[in-house]
Amino acid sequence: MRKIYILLIIGILSFQCVKEKKQLELHSFQPLVYTSVPYPEILGITMQIAKKGNLVFLNDFRGDSLIHIYDMEKNQVLDKLIPVGNGPNELISPLEISFEDSDLIVLSRQTSDVYSIPLDSLSYGNEKMSLKFKVPLQSEHLLPLKDSLYLTTGYFEKRYALLDNKGNIINTFGEYPAYWSKEKDLSSRIKGMFHQSELAKHPQKDRFVSYSSHILEIYDYSTDVHQPALIKNILLSKYSYNFVDNGTMLSTDKKPDVERGITALATSPDCIYIVYNPNKDQNLKEDFQIQIIDWDGNPLKAFKLDKKITCLTIDEKENKAYAIIEDPDDSLITFDL
Repeated sequence: MRKIYILLIIGILSFQCVKEKKQLELHSFQPLVYTSVPYPEILGITMQIAKKGNLVFLNDFRGDSLIHIYDMEKNQVLDKLIPVGNGPNELISPLEISFEDSDLIVLSRQTSDVYSIPLDSLSYGNEKMSLKFKVPLQSEHLLPLKDSLYLTTGYFEKRYALLDNKGNIINTFGEYPAYWSKEKDLSSRIKGMFHQSELAKHPQKDRFVSYSSHILEIYDYSTDVHQPALIKNILLSKYSYNFVDNGTMLSTDKKPDVERGITALATSPDCIYIVYNPNKDQNLKEDFQIQIIDWDGNPLKAFKLDKKITCLTIDEKENKAYAIIEDPDDSLITFDL
């Protein structure tokens, strides 16, 4: 009986070790060869980079204007959008940008307001920013899916919420990850803080990818847009947190032995490009990584770079990636895929 009991304990411990084991193993990293892009101004603190045709959109955290638009063909800043402030057409950082049809979509995370700016109105002084709707206060990120349907993450009972074009919740879905053994007893509010998820869409198919610092999930919504199906859940590395929740204040922090994890992500029709920071503190020792997987979650190849990569976007027509690195100030670079 005692032998059976010991074997049972060993089996349970073995299951826990397997459950928490890193699921994406890439052993061969090629050095990343890149070219600097001669951006004509000093870059600020870039939160996001996106590309549409020959235009590069830079979401600046601390600029006097929060969105800068760089015309690569003319090598000039075409426009600067959204002055900082509380007046008409002014906003306070942080913002989040995305594209929907022929519009630039801007989420003001402080006010929960979503704005649209027609791309054909871009030039100094001619921008037409209009309020679309307000997202629920629990929302942190927003992604236009299709047919005036929007995906958001934040602090919901489920991990994701679908919104209509008035900001109303249509449905919630998805479970919070629980690779850390202590998570099973925590509230969704605390789990939402642990797994603050950002979103990116497949450029052509009805799929999206969600990522927090250590977890990546791939979903398909081609069969039912209101109930996306989970294709794959990937643990990139183990994690654990210290947290405080006294009812009014909630704060979390990774424990000292935890890798910093995913810092950015971009998509192409064939691949998902994951920027991964393997360091356990801010004093960089190990190279940053770009891990490339397909849309079924299978690893393809990986690169390494001895610079801090903060933002990434893909131009599938050019077969190039564009990124922001700290060198030590922000710099714009490009590299072939």
